[in-house]
Amino acid sequence: MKLFQKLLVAPAALGLLAPAAVNASELNIDAVSDYAATGEQVTSVNQFSDVYPTDWAYQALSNLVERYGCVAGYPNGTFRGNRAMTRYEAAALLNACLDRITEVTDELKRLMKEFEKELAILKGRVDGLEARVGELEATQFSTTTKLIGTTTFVLGAVNGSSSRNAAAEEFNRSWGGTTFNYDTKLSLDTSFTGKDLLRTRLRVGNFGNSVFGGGGDDVFDNFGAAGNGLEVAFEEASGANSVGVDRIFYQFPVGSNFTATVGGRVRQDDMLAVWPSAYPADTVLDVFTYAGAPGAYNLALGSGAGLSWSNNGWSVSANYVSTNGHISDPRSAGRINIEDADGDI
Repeated sequence: MKLFQKLLVAPAALGLLAPAAVNASELNIDAVSDYAATGEQVTSVNQFSDVYPTDWAYQALSNLVERYGCVAGYPNGTFRGNRAMTRYEAAALLNACLDRITEVTDELKRLMKEFEKELAILKGRVDGLEARVGELEATQFSTTTKLIGTTTFVLGAVNGSSSRNAAAEEFNRSWGGTTFNYDTKLSLDTSFTGKDLLRTRLRVGNFGNSVFGGGGDDVFDNFGAAGNGLEVAFEEASGANSVGVDRIFYQFPVGSNFTATVGGRVRQDDMLAVWPSAYPADTVLDVFTYAGAPGAYNLALGSGAGLSWSNNGWSVSANYVSTNGHISDPRSAGRINIEDADGDI
């Protein structure tokens, strides 16, 4: 089939069985004698009273009307899509659509020429962003986990090392000392749904023999009181520079108002519905962190679970932490030996 014949048949294949905006008198066709001299241009296929969404060519006609505006109707608001279409009408319709497409193409060419430099710059930026995104995707740590690290250095001097004189049962404060300590936290925060949190935090420090000790999770200062030192003063029970699992717990929503927390190593303040102080969590001293009540909000770490509820500014939370929850033998936390008169247990 020749090209011209294909062009004339194409509208019929697409279901475009209607005349376009042409002069009916010039066509001299009886079948379209009631068609307006210039046609009735429409902007929506819904303007045709005899075209329905159930018609097999409805979508094709809608695309031509709304995207290109090259289809016209009769003065009475009809499209007459069921009647036969003459070759003249097909040619007129095809010509109108080609003219519209040519206009759009020419306008695009003009705009592309006018903004050629800007388009080249944008293309370069897009190419650069795609390259960076590809590099990040290839080297990313995880699609669900964020790694957050914090290191704190403390340099300080005191007019006394608080070393204990065992024989005299007193503290020797006459010695001075300068220390340089550190505390490092590495948190792996994982979310599977975007609303839950699996936190695994590793921590290492060397504040155990420092006068600043006592502010960490498991560390007692030289006077034996926990929670009176720096917030960042930390050292594992196994000794300075020992890396340990400082946190491992999972938080997830239960319904729209409740949040549950379970963990093998979790602290009470990890499960609170609201933070108890106007100060943030990472303050200098623990006494400020917990609203002046470090005894109420203790630093005990262990196995625990909690449930919190929040709604319209009101919140309630309940939790339980066991520092020896990982031990099967309840007697291992402390033994009581009872001896008889002979010294037998």
